[in-house]
Amino acid sequence: MIFTVKTNYPKIKCFILVLDEETTKVISSVIKIVELMEEGVTTLEKLELKRKRFPTVHAIYFISGTQKCVSNLMKDFEIPSKPQYAAAHIFFSNQLSQRLFKHIG
Repeated sequence: MIFTVKTNYPKIKCFILVLDEETTKVISSVIKIVELMEEGVTTLEKLELKRKRFPTVHAIYFISGTQKCVSNLMKDFEIPSKPQYAAAHIFFSNQLSQRLFKHIG
């Protein structure tokens, strides 16, 4: 996931990683925070919490394909003139339903 974003955006050197409760468990079981930092992740943020805006930084979202997570994702970008991040690179931990996919698109 991080490799994919870094490959497609080689000029972007740092990212924020946004996780939900479930994907936090997944990430914690497979990679250390120091390894994420070595890959350019500067901050880990919880999707469920109110977060400071970083409108000049790209974010990698690794979230569950649930209504709750998709709704929280959409809130981050509901005001086009005040996005949460400069760009969102979205990865789901499970298959997203067609209904939720259409909601995003």
